[in-house]
Amino acid sequence: MSKLIQTLQKKFPLEKNTKDQPTLIIALDGITINHISDEVKTYLENFKSLEELSMVNCNLNTLQNFPELPSLIKLDLSDNHLKDTDLNELLKYKKLQELRMANNNGISNFSEIKKLESLPLTFIDFSDCPVSKMEGYREKFYENFKNLKILDLCDKEGKEWDEDDEEEEEPDEDDNGFIDDDLKNEEKEKDEEDNNGNNGEDYDDDEDKEEYEEENEEEEIKNPNPAKKKKTE
Repeated sequence: MSKLIQTLQKKFPLEKNTKDQPTLIIALDGITINHISDEVKTYLENFKSLEELSMVNCNLNTLQNFPELPSLIKLDLSDNHLKDTDLNELLKYKKLQELRMANNNGISNFSEIKKLESLPLTFIDFSDCPVSKMEGYREKFYENFKNLKILDLCDKEGKEWDEDDEEEEEPDEDDNGFIDDDLKNEEKEKDEEDNNGNNGEDYDDDEDKEEYEEENEEEEIKNPNPAKKKKTE
């Protein structure tokens, strides 16, 4: 058993990779790998739900034999020794949205990179690769990668990308204003309903009072109050 397999078993044991709690991220940064052996390939392919794989500064010099990972969304292979032709191995990742390949000195040919345009890439990083120095570099990427939003940590307008921008934003003051207005309207409607209810009760009380007075007047006509009659005389 290779040392790398031992490391994988220790850090990412298969028994914890369950259907209910699948392993979604594997980071092997800084571990010397050079190339992917059949043993390592087979082990990694057990993680069918894996969404993010990071192999930064692993001394990788080829992507041959890279594992089949059908759910992979993010791949970071920065700071290695990869070449243009290695990129063909990435075409199998049909869901790949984020690709980081910074500081790979063997990547200099845009025509090889262009082969990845069929992937749904929204984030690409080839900074500090020879290809990033070519004329019209940014324009070529945005022209060929239709879903691209961030290139080399900058947006299409050249503004530096901030990872914190992706965090969920708090409601702004305008949103709070709308919320406050809604609450006020609800309270107002409730008050109006309460007032209408009270008014209805008052009306019923007045109606009962009038009926009571009319009954008393009829009773007095039939049976006049002697004390009141004497006083009148």
